Amino acid sequence: MKSVWLIVLLWCMGWELCAQRLVYVGLDWGSDSGSGGIETPYLSLKKALSVARANDEVRLLIRENGNKAVFETKGELVIPAGVKVSGGYNKKGEKISDSALKIVVEGDGSNRVFKVYGELEGVTVTGGKCKGANGGGVYVATGGKVQNCIITGNTASYQLPKVGDLLMKDGSYMDVGAFTYDQMEQVKGVVFWVNPDKSAASPKGWAVSPYTDEPYKWWAASSNSITGADPASFLNLQEALLDLNGKENTLRFQNNPNCGIIQRCLAFGGSGDFYLPSLGQLYRLLVGWDEVENTFEELWRVIRESNDLVKAQDFYGRGVRSVWTNSNCDKDHWSNVTFHFMHQQAALLASSTLYNNSMIWGLVDIAERANIQNQLARSEINFVYVTEF
Repeated sequence: MKSVWLIVLLWCMGWELCAQRLVYVGLDWGSDSGSGGIETPYLSLKKALSVARANDEVRLLIRENGNKAVFETKGELVIPAGVKVSGGYNKKGEKISDSALKIVVEGDGSNRVFKVYGELEGVTVTGGKCKGANGGGVYVATGGKVQNCIITGNTASYQLPKVGDLLMKDGSYMDVGAFTYDQMEQVKGVVFWVNPDKSAASPKGWAVSPYTDEPYKWWAASSNSITGADPASFLNLQEALLDLNGKENTLRFQNNPNCGIIQRCLAFGGSGDFYLPSLGQLYRLLVGWDEVENTFEELWRVIRESNDLVKAQDFYGRGVRSVWTNSNCDKDHWSNVTFHFMHQQAALLASSTLYNNSMIWGLVDIAERANIQNQLARSEINFVYVTEF
């Protein structure tokens, strides 16, 4: 008999975990401190999506007076896989006809409105803007679904970013002032150079990764192990500063097991898009330093305000730690000590430009406008990873 009850209990628990949960959002009687039920709905769609889990349906309620319900939003809303957002329900939970005419989700004209991994149905989407080529109002990711929607009044254009903008993983750009904590996983880099030739096919520009890699002491395992496929050396500083071929430099050493930093760089982020910058690229990072530094400081502020120490360590390394034993202690008790190159400014920042077969070029003390030096490859060196777009 006990086994029968155990089976019933497990079945009920499994049903509970898999059961669909309805989450409501309404303007007339909603509050983000509510429960999300139909009697106490949330006020904002952003709040509803933050608590939604797989198999949930987020329902947008119509206005009681019959007018359009316009849900204004700032920043991109992400509908996760397995979550459905559906518009056009009354207070009884009944679906009305022509729901897209009664439910409007309106962006503020600075970002795309929706990125859809799950499902979007029965709404009008307007007021979106994307600085990339993919969907000003709605971007439908692989596996996503959009139906019975009106998408109007949005813009998408392939505009070049400015130095200090965020490069997102989908290829779009974002002003850091519009960045919110829930977009952190979408950030790929911080733009530090934009190609002045707007007609150039590639690259349009370069971006530096905001994420850190734990320090790796040496460029190469020994002073005579810098060998690759026809590596170029620059004994003259003026010529070294003209080297803009960081990607090509990096790939020359991809088959040299003694150049461990190259292997780490090429594996960084799992995308294969990052490489060690050349000296000329590092110099351009130096030129745009003020804007890049402002962006990093804003990212740090937003992440710090999230009070999520683990996420802060993803960005800035394990050097960011609690001065208490409790790893979840308040952000005001974090130690701002980190291995990230933004905080290790007195160390040598290495390039992929060779001085000779045992030395590389690099920058020292970048925040103070840097000295350019050459250094043994088998030295304690800091690294920064860049990508192009």
